[in-house]
Amino acid sequence: MTKKIQKSKKKFSLLTKGSLDYTIWITVMILVAFGLIMVLSASAPSALSETGNSYKYVSKQAISAAIGLCVMYACSKVDYHIFRKFKWLIYIVCIAFLLLVAFIGTGANGAKRWIVIAGFNFQPSEFAKIGFILFFAAILSDVKEHGKMKLYRYGFLYPIIFMGPIVVTILILQNHFSATFIISVVTIVQMFVAGTKISHFLLTGLVGLVAGARSNYC
Repeated sequence: MTKKIQKSKKKFSLLTKGSLDYTIWITVMILVAFGLIMVLSASAPSALSETGNSYKYVSKQAISAAIGLCVMYACSKVDYHIFRKFKWLIYIVCIAFLLLVAFIGTGANGAKRWIVIAGFNFQPSEFAKIGFILFFAAILSDVKEHGKMKLYRYGFLYPIIFMGPIVVTILILQNHFSATFIISVVTIVQMFVAGTKISHFLLTGLVGLVAGARSNYC
């Protein structure tokens, strides 16, 4: 039994050896391939009727996926500690891009989320999702290193301050509720993994429910 466990550990260590984690890489490749198949299945009929080319939309998606994989590989070669040094710059740039949508952004169906630069249409919120993950990881690491993760003021309120009043407000004004939900959930998960006490989440949630109930009653 022990030999089998040792063999399985050895096989796993071969996959994770070096700067590139092949387990994650293979998983990502499978997910990308599955996603492209789904896009092709859903878009082929409309693409054929509109443009005469069944692969019109999936080809664009494939190019974006290829670029994304190249960027992912390049990032895997970068020492992640550098992101911690520039956490405030990352945060400010993310906020700046989100605010930029209000001035030069384009809208559709009542939502203003996109920016067009040099003919390239993108949502700043997609870049902000990654940026905020890096930022909150750095913030939580600082708090944890000082041994203050279990304190309500530092382990809960401190990271929430950077997410709630600014980030969530900007995204809600853009009617971008999906990004608001994703960023909020990911941040909470990061806080939980970092060591924020569950009681702090429960206490804040309870206070919020009571405040909401009282406001509705009044």
